[in-house]
Amino acid sequence: MRDAGGVAGGPSSSLKSGTPSGQPSPTPSFDEDHTKRVRVEDPEDTT
Repeated sequence: MRDAGGVAGGPSSSLKSGTPSGQPSPTPSFDEDHTKRVRVEDPEDTT
């Protein structure tokens, strides 16, 4: 269930782009940031 918390960061980042994931331009740029953030939160939450 902790994983769901990480996903919450998705909508927050999406708001910045203005689009959820329909645009491929902001998707890759924000995707890298989102993946890094989720990875950092994943280990911290798991611990």
